Amino acid sequence: MFVTLGQLIVSGLASGSLYALVALGIVIVYKASNRVNFAYGQMAMLSTFFAYSLLTRFKLPYAAAFLGALVFSALLGVIVRNIVRPVKSESGFIMATLAIYMIITALAGWIWGWDAFPFPDMLSGEPLSVLGVVISQNNLLIFIITITLMMLMYLFFKYTMTGIAMRAVSQNPVASRLMGISVDKVFTITWIISGVLGGIAGLLVAPTTFLEPNMMAIFLFKAFTAAVLGGFTSYPGVVIGGLSLGVLENLVGGYLSNELKSTFAFILLVVVLCIRPEGLLGNRVRMLGKSSVPEGTVESNGNRAGWTTLQKLVVLGLALILPFLFRQNSYVLYFANLIGIYMILAVGLDIIVGYLGQFSLGHASFLAIGAYTSALLMLKWGIPFWLAMPAAGFITCLVGFFLGLSAIRLSGLYLAIATFGFGAAVPQILLKWDGLTNGAMGLKPPHPTIGLFAFDNEFKFYFLVLVVLIITIMVTSNILHSKTGRAIIALRDSEAGAEAMGIRLSKYRVMAFVISAFFAGIAGSLYAHMVGFISPSDFNDWTSLIFLCMLLLGGAGNIAGVLAGVIFMTAVPLIVSDNKSLTMLLFGTALLFVTLFFPGGLASIYDQVGNILHKIKIKRSKVTF
Repeated sequence: MFVTLGQLIVSGLASGSLYALVALGIVIVYKASNRVNFAYGQMAMLSTFFAYSLLTRFKLPYAAAFLGALVFSALLGVIVRNIVRPVKSESGFIMATLAIYMIITALAGWIWGWDAFPFPDMLSGEPLSVLGVVISQNNLLIFIITITLMMLMYLFFKYTMTGIAMRAVSQNPVASRLMGISVDKVFTITWIISGVLGGIAGLLVAPTTFLEPNMMAIFLFKAFTAAVLGGFTSYPGVVIGGLSLGVLENLVGGYLSNELKSTFAFILLVVVLCIRPEGLLGNRVRMLGKSSVPEGTVESNGNRAGWTTLQKLVVLGLALILPFLFRQNSYVLYFANLIGIYMILAVGLDIIVGYLGQFSLGHASFLAIGAYTSALLMLKWGIPFWLAMPAAGFITCLVGFFLGLSAIRLSGLYLAIATFGFGAAVPQILLKWDGLTNGAMGLKPPHPTIGLFAFDNEFKFYFLVLVVLIITIMVTSNILHSKTGRAIIALRDSEAGAEAMGIRLSKYRVMAFVISAFFAGIAGSLYAHMVGFISPSDFNDWTSLIFLCMLLLGGAGNIAGVLAGVIFMTAVPLIVSDNKSLTMLLFGTALLFVTLFFPGGLASIYDQVGNILHKIKIKRSKVTF
């Protein structure tokens, strides 16, 4: 019993050291700029691949490859810092780092491929045995490096002029600039240190798993959990949070259930965020998103003109003609159906992002819940489709209700992390709950039928999707023009002002999540019965990221913009379906371009062009006069 407990604790400390090391690199940027770098894990992965090339292609010794990777990590930190430097808003920073996440992943897949490679340990030799507890030399080294780095960072920030300057900038950048501190230089140094920590983390993580483009995804989520648990403002807290998480999840896996171990981090994350968002040792900080509106959201003053009746009729007419033009081309109709389903989800997601002003990084999980609910109701219990689809929506919105409860106390960064954890947990639950979901083998939902009419081909299914999409747009439009919609927009613009006017934050935040989840569940039901096969791998974090990018790329709060974003993000994978790297590269580049130059999305380009033409017209009239 003692040996088993000791072994679990030792293994947990090794895993927790890796979580803490990744979290330290995230927190150092956060403390300096009040921003979180969501591309951090991929930066660490790219540095590790660079070291792998030095080891295998150039045959350098391990020490030289290690140092070369750290230099590369520092340069990469400077490059990313300069890319995101023009971005001023919190939401824009999140979008930019998510775009860089895509670009780095695509480049790694393009250069080194998507296969997994073994990476050598730093130390090799017989493991140590203490009181029957086996400790590998590599795990011991990981623990020692983590503790040493934490101590060095403590000494650096407390006793060096650069460290003191970094602390001053993190507390008050304006006052620091007035005191003669070069804030830009401090930010650059911060990103260099963060990059180096990421490089070390990647080199330590790779031997424990396999080297591949997505190797840091789970560690990034665990690092966020460690940072939240210990406190985003405390370096010792982050280390304690990482070590505690590693030990606790090992104990859960050893004494309770391995299935529960995979979701324990998410459960712990939500509990800590709801009870003590500042963490065990952190200080209470401003909740990101409280007073800022995400870039690209619709104006609440009503200045944006809606579609005219003629424009709506033209679009509806084109939508009705399309299936007849391509009736013999099932590929085009499949593509059109997919766009319609994603539009339903995107319109619902827009309520959270465009109108509530928050981020959701786990909407693919809502889609999954709707898809599995509808499929199981029809396959296992024989429920007809016309009941299974609304049931999928209601069950999904029930899950959205409980997730929305966490949104009462959370905002901005913390809410984004909570939804990110939700998105990571649901596919794991579906995978492990194989008695109900059939695990990795997936389910094969039947074709939907209403009465005696079967939607058994793409042509027939198109009209089902079109009807549901029209109803979705009409319902959401009515909601947003109602008292509920105005309250949601008021909370986005100013929570304090809205609450002063008697608007209950808790009520309308939960309502926004419930409505959004309902439409995601409906979209999930349609998706399951259209594709004919679903598995947990269809609803991963990458899918959630794609949905968010659809919205932000096109322009949140604008139906035409959302449609443009959905078409682009759906068309690219179908056009270049044989090149995964090119698809991700196009996605990331497009999102980064829009974030830097058109924060309002593709829809804002039309407005900007119109403004330019209007100014030219005014100047010409003045010259003529």
